[in-house]
Amino acid sequence: MLRLKALSLALAVAGLVLSGCGSSNSSSSNSSASSSSSTSAASAPSTSSSKATLSPIHLSLIADMDFPPAGVSLATARPDLAAEAAIKAVNAAGGVHGHPLVLSVCDSKGNGNVANSCARAAVANNTVADIGGFNFAGTPVEIMNAGKLAMIGRTPGFNPKEYSFPTIFPYFGVGETGMSAAVYAAAKFEHATKIALITSPPANALYFPTGEAMAKSLGVTITGTISAMPGSDLTSAVLKARQNGTQAIAAITPIVDQVIVAARQNGITLPIVSSLQPAQIKSVGSAGEGVDSIEPYQLPTAPDPGLEQMEKEFNQYAPGIPQTVFTLPGWLAVHMFADVADKLSVVNRANVLAAFQKLTNQYAYDLIPPYTTSVPFKGLGGLFPSLYNPSLYLQQVKNGALVQLNGGAPFNPFAG
Repeated sequence: MLRLKALSLALAVAGLVLSGCGSSNSSSSNSSASSSSSTSAASAPSTSSSKATLSPIHLSLIADMDFPPAGVSLATARPDLAAEAAIKAVNAAGGVHGHPLVLSVCDSKGNGNVANSCARAAVANNTVADIGGFNFAGTPVEIMNAGKLAMIGRTPGFNPKEYSFPTIFPYFGVGETGMSAAVYAAAKFEHATKIALITSPPANALYFPTGEAMAKSLGVTITGTISAMPGSDLTSAVLKARQNGTQAIAAITPIVDQVIVAARQNGITLPIVSSLQPAQIKSVGSAGEGVDSIEPYQLPTAPDPGLEQMEKEFNQYAPGIPQTVFTLPGWLAVHMFADVADKLSVVNRANVLAAFQKLTNQYAYDLIPPYTTSVPFKGLGGLFPSLYNPSLYLQQVKNGALVQLNGGAPFNPFAG
């Protein structure tokens, strides 16, 4: 359990790299670091206003958007543009009680010192909430937690205690739940009773025990635990995976595209359940046909009202935005903030944090299931209490693109 705890949060951000949804179109806009100015609390006016003309409500977004060593760049990660699109829509509709939303963006580019500096600025300048960020270095979450700043839609980083902070409200935790969910999907949707696990170091120390625990709870058998080493010939790994009567492979690894190609080249036609980035779907070509992918968000092109609203706002305010797991939290966090803040008589940091700590079935615009924070997550040994949304969506590669399965409904591997 200690070893699991040591690795678990390192995989929280790694989960971003493991997973991606939607299109991979890029935008040429640039982001820059900035800090917001101090503002007073926003009170509800006595009459409604069709325009946001009162004092602004300041939000912050701190993320390593342009950090190629972690596989992240402005071609794939634009939570700032997503958030700005949502802000323009909210402000056009009158803001929050007539107060416009204003966003301060910090692209820390993998520099922990920059991320920490931006977090301190957000706290010192009385920013009301932080939205949609992620960082691979530094301790911005600790800093904002100490400042009692609600971090809405933020993906926790490397510090194991971040999932216990009462100020963080992540939208997904595929880095922690990935193998458990893959085993669940293989058993429930592919009807496999014998499943092989494939991952890469150091994730095997987390994924093998959590995958085996899920299998035990479902009454299915793990036929093998195989490490796929980056940069190596994967033939022996995939051949081992099909031994002992294996009926499906659960493969959660950053090199899953290579695993898929190796499996198909060696005549292995077993169902494979994984989590694929758009670039990986493209790179595997025809070998990826029929591969299942567990994703933290609903397919953005699904015909749901919230997703249609998102597409409309992107088309109007951020055309060509990369709709990936790095980007979408920015959009959802702004709208969720606005919806929650709109119910407050006074919009300030303390009231927003208190409101987010007590959400029950909060509308999440069909990107994720209704969001509840009043009940902590108790799966995976209770190590991640603020992983409020353990649900995922099952999708499958068809003709080089993801399509939804399970009728587009989410599934919760830990629902019992």
